[in-house]
Amino acid sequence: MIAKAPVPPLEKAWEFKADSYVKDPSSLLAAHDMVFFGSNNGLIYALDAMSGTPRWTFKMGKALKLPLVSANGILFAASEDRNFYAIDAQRGEKRWQFSIGKDFLEWKYPGDVYYGPVVADGVVYIATKDKKLYALDVHTGKERWLFSAGGEISPPAVSHEVVFFGSKDKRVYALDVNSGKKLWEAKTGHEKHSCPIIVDGKMVITGDDDLYALNPNNGAILWEVKKVLHKQVLPAVVGGYAFCSKGLDVIDLASGKKVETIPAPLNDFSKVVAVEGTLYAMALPKGMSTPHCAEFLFAYDVATRKEKWQACLNAAVHLWEISDGFIFVVDSWHRKLIALNTLKVTKRWEYKFPWGIGKTLIAFGMVFVNWADVVYAFRSSRDLAAQRSLEISNEISPSPKYEVETVREPIIWPNCCCLCCGPAEVHIDLKKEFKLGGFWMGTVEAKDIPYCKECHKKITKMIGARTSAGVEIIRSPPTYAFRNEKYWAMFMETNRLR
Repeated sequence: MIAKAPVPPLEKAWEFKADSYVKDPSSLLAAHDMVFFGSNNGLIYALDAMSGTPRWTFKMGKALKLPLVSANGILFAASEDRNFYAIDAQRGEKRWQFSIGKDFLEWKYPGDVYYGPVVADGVVYIATKDKKLYALDVHTGKERWLFSAGGEISPPAVSHEVVFFGSKDKRVYALDVNSGKKLWEAKTGHEKHSCPIIVDGKMVITGDDDLYALNPNNGAILWEVKKVLHKQVLPAVVGGYAFCSKGLDVIDLASGKKVETIPAPLNDFSKVVAVEGTLYAMALPKGMSTPHCAEFLFAYDVATRKEKWQACLNAAVHLWEISDGFIFVVDSWHRKLIALNTLKVTKRWEYKFPWGIGKTLIAFGMVFVNWADVVYAFRSSRDLAAQRSLEISNEISPSPKYEVETVREPIIWPNCCCLCCGPAEVHIDLKKEFKLGGFWMGTVEAKDIPYCKECHKKITKMIGARTSAGVEIIRSPPTYAFRNEKYWAMFMETNRLR
């Protein structure tokens, strides 16, 4: 289920200051019309999502260790005091407390994927650093069973009364949910495993940069594909296929065969997700002419594998979430939250924070963000002037301030003058070489840039025509700066860029 997102531009609905820094592993959790989070001082907060008013607080011995999880009207919290708490989500009262006695195992994966305790069928599963998996009754906190593996345990998945998980002992396990009895184990030869995915009658799991499918009934390895993942970045599994993070290889889950590789201008993706029939993949170019942050987001049709658009996010992207037709990007370098339209890939709103920006959460038609000891909430703007401020202007800027960065080839220039948007009558070429620290970094060429005769006459009469042109090359990978916002918008639309 995709959370309902507000329609940008947004306005700040409220902000709340906690007693200390919001604990990063907890991030933010939305449930029961509330937003939950923990602080470094061991407090858990429950805020009214609409107003930011505190509903209750709960004090633990130390800060949170894992993300909060809500199920069956209960909030589950693993604390650094080595206790596991079950808290009534509505009243903030302790239901039960279970003392583990060992440190909880953190489940953190590349691509900003975090796992908290796993709850399924009246049981909550939690792992510790001493290679143990606990199964606790969600209502009473009583230990149902305890299983010891030969290595630290990866996040489990539960299906058809079986618990599946990988371990650093280079094995994958299946346990009976009622007794904890081992049903089977399979050797993969890998220490790092993802959370299993049960799909199409198979258990799909990653081992380091390899992808496996196992028979969930007996653990037999049905197929394996080597080196299709980039630094353990998880694949997007949808429609009977796995879309992998290294080179966008497409693996048929039925046979394990690579059916194709989606053509992409970049490889080694830091995150790959599928949302409502669209595959989104993010990558960072390996070579740049100047030190700046520029990550590229690509969108492909899942069914046809054809590229819909590419967007340069001139940002150090910490997190990004897609919801209800919008992409919300956390730019940690510039301390911004940016909202893009997924259809035309145009920026619809941004907000700059005074100090920094942490995690985002989309829920209840709002966007929640935390940084340091403050939680912010944003909703759709009620100000009509804010909507009008996003309209494209016909004004020509005295300096090239509208930028587009791309790795798309070839570039398509809208068929009108890039300076005044008049008829395209003359075409010129631009070429610029880039160096960094005295080393040649590459050359960017732009061909057939259109002008009307009058604008072309003006720029050729001036010394250093490029400084007064409608288009300038300012960076590598190819980055173009425009003076006319209308032409800039047409350029992005024609090339499906931001």
